[in-house]
Amino acid sequence: RYVVRNLVYKNGELYDEDKCYSESGSSKISSVPALVLGDLHFPEESESSIAKTHKHIRMFNPKVVAAGDWCSYNSINHHTANQAFTKLKNRSEKDATLAIELKNAISSLNSLTKPYPNTEFKIVYSNHDKFVISFLNDGLFVKDVNNAEIGCELFLNLLRGQPLFKDQINENVTFLTEYDEFEVDGIDLSNHGHVGVAGSRGNPKTYTKLCEKAITGHTHSPALEGNVVVVGTNSRLKLNYTSNISNWAFANAVVYPNGTIQLLLK
Repeated sequence: RYVVRNLVYKNGELYDEDKCYSESGSSKISSVPALVLGDLHFPEESESSIAKTHKHIRMFNPKVVAAGDWCSYNSINHHTANQAFTKLKNRSEKDATLAIELKNAISSLNSLTKPYPNTEFKIVYSNHDKFVISFLNDGLFVKDVNNAEIGCELFLNLLRGQPLFKDQINENVTFLTEYDEFEVDGIDLSNHGHVGVAGSRGNPKTYTKLCEKAITGHTHSPALEGNVVVVGTNSRLKLNYTSNISNWAFANAVVYPNGTIQLLLK
């Protein structure tokens, strides 16, 4: 389905994967401004996709790596909160409780980021992050026997203005809030793609009118829409809420030194 990469000629240069082409010939690039990863969804990641993502980080040596939906938060997903059969059917050893799910997700995130201490990782606020904020803000953990203890710990961190996962994440990882703006070379990387104008649902066509350039995620389906690039996912392609017909795909995106963007289909 996805067979064409977007190649853009700008400032006398054209980049394709890890090569730069110009009138003087071709050369291998040593570093790029940014790499944007398809949604992570730990602990539901695809091992093969994460392995390819490691290859991309080593290949491009990015100064910054951005990623959304770092954790699925299936254990407290409000969509299935009152669906006893669905919750039991979909429960796994990796997300049986919030404490277990976070332990696995944090371990996976640290494994992804630890090999690259000189690269800054930005975790973009996403719709799945809202799951845990709503869980804490609504006090749902008080009556949730399985998640009460971890809920109390996270609630206190939130109340004290501390990171939710204090002292557990590698130092080169920063979690952005929903109000933080972040861009690289004029390209907005802080919008996950789930929120649109005035609280409406996000849409790449809308973002083309709001941003000069942007890289978003959320849909798990790689796309090019004007000046907006949508990355894919690093999760498994078959999850408990997907149907048999899907346009999900593994895809990251790289920002090159001349400001152009290329989707990296895997």
